[in-house]
Amino acid sequence: VKSRVDDPSLLEPYHLLRANLQFSRSGPESQTILVTSAEIGEGKTTVVSNLALAHAIAGQKVIALDADMRRPTLHRTLGLAQDEGLNEYLSRDDASLDEFLTDCPLPSDARSGSLRVLVAGTGTTTPTAILSSDRMRRMLDEMKEMADVIILDSPPVLYSSDALVIANAVDRVILVVWSGMLRNAAVQRAREGLEMVKAARVDVVLNKLRRDVDTYAYYSQYYYGGYNRHREE
Repeated sequence: VKSRVDDPSLLEPYHLLRANLQFSRSGPESQTILVTSAEIGEGKTTVVSNLALAHAIAGQKVIALDADMRRPTLHRTLGLAQDEGLNEYLSRDDASLDEFLTDCPLPSDARSGSLRVLVAGTGTTTPTAILSSDRMRRMLDEMKEMADVIILDSPPVLYSSDALVIANAVDRVILVVWSGMLRNAAVQRAREGLEMVKAARVDVVLNKLRRDVDTYAYYSQYYYGGYNRHREE
């Protein structure tokens, strides 16, 4: 199911989320952002795709990266093919990152920004080892030279350790929580896991709060909050 928002009026809540993330940051700029959730089905991939679009429409160079190598769906959300991607790039020492990035079309009213996507690629039996590799961290450093913001999708925190190993390598984490399946204990366990790996900053976004009987996921009424942790040097 395609969850990318192309209607400008429906994308507006993601512009609001982008602005809140921008103005609430403290310390260094949050250039790499991991979007995850406590459990399956909370809407994290929809947030990744539309937050990436919001950044690009605002004039920024954006890379969206599908690091959910267990159940990759970002390519479908953005209407792209599941070609060679993250797994193939990280598995080849001589690979060029540019070869694996796909340009994603933007709405006609977009400014001078751009959105490039690195899909998950073919399946692997060792995603945690790949995502925790030095090559993964070097790739993120290279992406920082190529884009203003890098937004990563990952598996839910409580279903694998993949999100936790990535959280330690990025500037900021967004924990998406679906209001319709809110379980305080699950959210707390997810936050404790992120705290355990010393995630630099974690922001909680309560997803799918409805203003009326419409079933669309609105961000104009969401809970947004966070806490900071300073990594030990």
